[in-house]
Amino acid sequence: MVYKMSKTHYSRFKGIFAATPLITITSLNMVWPFSYSYAQSIGEPIQISDEQAIFNNVNVFNELIDFKISQDGTTVIYRAFENGNFSRELFSVPITGGGAPVRVNAPLPTNGQISLDFEISPDSSTVVYRGEQNDVNISEIFSVPITGGPPIRLNPNFVSIGSDVISFQISPDGSNVVYIADQMDSIAEIFSVPIEGGTVITLNGPLTTDGIGGGDVQDFKISPDGTHVVYLADQITNGFIELFSVPITGGTAVRLNGALPTTGNGGDVHDFEISLDGNHVVYLADQNTVGVNELFSVPIIGGTDEPLNAPLTSGGTVTNEFDLSSDSAHVVYIADQNTVGVNELFSVPITGGTPERLNGDLTTFGEVFDFEISLDATKVVYRADQNTNLVDELFSVSIAGGTPMRLNAPLTPGGTVFDGYKISNDSTNVVYRADQVTDNTTELFSVAIDGSDKVQLNTTLTTNGNVLDFEVSPDSLFVVYLADQNSDGVNELFILPILGGTPIRLNNILPAGSDVDALLISQDSQSFVYLADQDIFDKTELYAISILNTPDTPTGEEICFPIKASNNSIAVVCL
Repeated sequence: MVYKMSKTHYSRFKGIFAATPLITITSLNMVWPFSYSYAQSIGEPIQISDEQAIFNNVNVFNELIDFKISQDGTTVIYRAFENGNFSRELFSVPITGGGAPVRVNAPLPTNGQISLDFEISPDSSTVVYRGEQNDVNISEIFSVPITGGPPIRLNPNFVSIGSDVISFQISPDGSNVVYIADQMDSIAEIFSVPIEGGTVITLNGPLTTDGIGGGDVQDFKISPDGTHVVYLADQITNGFIELFSVPITGGTAVRLNGALPTTGNGGDVHDFEISLDGNHVVYLADQNTVGVNELFSVPIIGGTDEPLNAPLTSGGTVTNEFDLSSDSAHVVYIADQNTVGVNELFSVPITGGTPERLNGDLTTFGEVFDFEISLDATKVVYRADQNTNLVDELFSVSIAGGTPMRLNAPLTPGGTVFDGYKISNDSTNVVYRADQVTDNTTELFSVAIDGSDKVQLNTTLTTNGNVLDFEVSPDSLFVVYLADQNSDGVNELFILPILGGTPIRLNNILPAGSDVDALLISQDSQSFVYLADQDIFDKTELYAISILNTPDTPTGEEICFPIKASNNSIAVVCL
């Protein structure tokens, strides 16, 4: 048996070594005499779903079920077919198994369905779901304890035939549920209600009755601090979508955008984001000129809207690719701001100022496609055919501007970096897929965000094999990827350290024709939950794996972990 590092041990040693790194190495290959020890630290997959709950015994019906892990990492909620009919229902099961799944919704009418947009409260105590629980033609909203119990209906009785709850969100503090419903007169409005049930408050202001159908609420977001709801609605003039803010407990809704043009089809607010500190809303609108989208920032409580982008070249527009830094200081956006048809990357203070171009000079017909901001709000990673037209590569640059650094290694002729790259939560590494080595063979790579320490993560792929998807663990230590690495067309899960090493297969050996379909990692990074027809072909079940379990008595055999220290050296912790 091998002694494993517990989460407590890891946290303690990480702090020590970050302050005073004892071992600094130059080759990451030296870190990992790891495959044997690491393999022993991964548990066996445990089936946690109830087979009878997923499949109809009369007509075996295979559907990819939906599942979520609670924030505390203890419970999995999944949506599946009930035995004996075609109703999709919700079930709760401990992530460690050891008990039969519990149905959390009340019995449904024949062919009634639970919708896929169920949510778990941030404190992991409650499940909120939307479904046809009382009437097969009416979707309502309910909350229930995560371990099961009598569900509480959150919406009042509907007045209109055909009314439905359309969408909902749980507030970040878990106290309220905000939802859109056409619960009266077929008009979509926005409401707030305590998560345990109670008085329902209408949040939007009076909606216009002009035109066909009148005004409606289109979309909304709850501020990260849970105090406000920001929503889109044609509340004042039918067909003109504007932006409003209102306290989550109710009050007067304030219009956030400036006056919209009314010529032609008129202007609209198209998209928005709320800063993490809850103070500002950044929105995209053709507010100055119909058909020309620009970015604006405004206090969430209302006030003067501040233009963020620089004046656009004739025919230019800001795309819907924009995001806010986690420190609420910057907005990063893509626009053909300088040259029509050439999308580039810019950063600007959230309160306004002179935008800084982040990308380097682009080759003829080159453009920036997408980007991600590091969680520490210091770097922006972007994908662009910056150096060679139609050759997409990955670059890193300071959010304040500077010289971009190419992250990927030189690409084979015909190679490209694909979208879906991810920055680790500790903001030190970027993981990406590319046919970097062999054209049309997608592999997985990790690189430090400063461009150093380039590592290929997957082992040699079988003929026609590819890496299809991946996740980085929340603690930034591991990467789990999905690939037909060993057999063409057989998708399996593999795990290895983000800094490189020997991948370990997570799933059991699969029957012929079977696959792993989906994966989630718990927030504590100690459990993986995946879907696969692992035991019987075409019978998808839910499996969980636990890692980093510390045995009661160490055997004296070491297991080593690399830790990036505060000076960017690599420390090795061995227990």
